[in-house]
Amino acid sequence: MASKNSTDDGAIKIGVAIPLTGNYGSIGEKIKNGLDLAKQDIESKNPGVSIKLVYEDACLPKDITSAVQKLINVDEVRVINQFCAIGLVPSIDITESKKVISVGVAANVSDLTSKKYYFSPNFSVKENATTIANFGTNTLKAKKAAFLYYNTQFGKDYRRYTGEQFVASGGEIVADEMVNLDITDFRTNLAKIKKAKPDIIFVTHLTGGLGTIIKQAKELGMKTPFVGNYQNEDSLVLNIAGSAAEGFIISSADPEILSANNSEFKQAYQNKHDVAPDVFASNAYDALRLEVPAYIACKGDTDCIAQELHKVANYKGVSGTITIDQNGFASKPTVFKIVKDGKFVLYK
Repeated sequence: MASKNSTDDGAIKIGVAIPLTGNYGSIGEKIKNGLDLAKQDIESKNPGVSIKLVYEDACLPKDITSAVQKLINVDEVRVINQFCAIGLVPSIDITESKKVISVGVAANVSDLTSKKYYFSPNFSVKENATTIANFGTNTLKAKKAAFLYYNTQFGKDYRRYTGEQFVASGGEIVADEMVNLDITDFRTNLAKIKKAKPDIIFVTHLTGGLGTIIKQAKELGMKTPFVGNYQNEDSLVLNIAGSAAEGFIISSADPEILSANNSEFKQAYQNKHDVAPDVFASNAYDALRLEVPAYIACKGDTDCIAQELHKVANYKGVSGTITIDQNGFASKPTVFKIVKDGKFVLYK
C-alpha cells in the first residue's frame, strides 16, 4: 500500500497552492514553470524517483484555506508550496497543526517567523525593506518619503520596515497611502502624495496595479522617483506603464546576477518558454530541489524533513546561494535596477 504522501505508483506528491488565473496569474505561471522544470530535472537525474505536483489555483485567504485543506485531507500531501502572503499567513495554522511542511516562494512577512514546519528559499521582507530604505537614504539622498502600498501583511511589512529604517537614518515620512487590492484608480492617493512633495516614493504593489500607479503618476505630472521591490521586475508592469516606467527603480534578486549556477537552468527554461527565468521561477525551482531530497531521506516524515531543511547551508541554487536561518528563511544579497529604454538594467 502506498504511504499517505505518495501515489499508488510510488510517486512523491507535492502540493502547490498558487494563483494560476486572475491578477497574479502571470506570477503563478512563472512559479509553475520553475517547479515543473525542477521536477523534470530531478526525475531525469535520479532514476526511480517520480514526483507528482498537485496544483490548486488559489491566492486569497478563503481560497488558500480551502486549497490547503483539500491538499492535506484529500490529496494527502505532506509538503505544500505557496506564494501569496495574504493567503499563506492564515493557512499557516493549518499546516503547523497538521505537521505539514509549507514552503513560501515570496519574501517572508513577520507573521511567518520561526514556524517549525515553514521554510523559504527567499529572504525576509524586513531584510529587503531595510536595504531599500538604505538605498533611498544613501544613494538617492532622499530626506522626505511617501509610501503607497496595498492592504496586505506583505504591503504592511514593507511599509513598516522600510519606514522604520528610513526614519532611523534621519528621514521624514510626509505621506502614507494604503490601498485595497481591488483598487484600479490611484489618482486620489497620488494627488495627496504629490501635494506632500516627497523626495522618494516607496511603492509596494504588483503586476498591472503597479503599472497603473506609475502610468497615472506621470499623467499627474509627478517626477518623484518610485522605488519598488524584487517582485516588480515584471514585463507586465512595463507593458502597462509604458514610457512612464522610465526611471522606475527596484531592488532586484536577479538570479543571473546572484548565481553562477543557473546557466544550465536558464538555457533549459529559455528553450522551453522562450523567455529568461525570473526570480519567481528560480526560487520555485530551488524550493523543489531542496524539498525532494529531504523528503526522500526522511521517507516523508515531516519532523525529519523540517530538521533536514534547517541544515541547508551554502546551497548553490539557481536563485543564489541559500542558507536557511533560524526563522526558516534564506538570506540573499540585493542589487538595484532602473528602467531605461523600456528595460530593467543595473542601477549605476
